[in-house]
Amino acid sequence: MTKANNLAIYPYIVYCSQAVQHMDKEALDKIITTAKHHNPRFGITGLLVFGSGIFFQWLEGAGET
Repeated sequence: MTKANNLAIYPYIVYCSQAVQHMDKEALDKIITTAKHHNPRFGITGLLVFGSGIFFQWLEGAGET
């Protein structure tokens, strides 16, 4: 994390990907559960959107310290 004018600036990555198989609610729930378990201990936050077989993801974190 860096600071500019008292604002925290976090490195981020944004990407889209296509599911290689049909994603039902159970499969999506498993992805979300896994992310909720692992991401906080690595300081990762973000957004995951899924529709029509496409994932859109925005991930951000503190970066290397």
